Amino acid sequence: MARLLALDGWLRDFRFAARSMARRPGASATVVLTLALGIAATTVIFALVDTVLLRPLPYPDSAALVVAVLACVLPGMRAAATAPAVALRGQ
Repeated sequence: MARLLALDGWLRDFRFAARSMARRPGASATVVLTLALGIAATTVIFALVDTVLLRPLPYPDSAALVVAVLACVLPGMRAAATAPAVALRGQ
């Protein structure tokens, strides 16, 4: 019996929301578009974080990877030294 009362409350709330949205279609469209943009942005950010930070690299022994940087130094400028984040093995 309590489930039917809860369902009746949800149904009443849904009807009220539908009537309110029908009265102000411009405001309703703005709300729906804002929610859609927020959900899309959250999905894109999660996908990027998942791909870049959370999943391991698809290489064997990926902890030993290093970054090589080649910099072009203009005359009169000093070169900046860069070091790899992980030391090479065997050295």
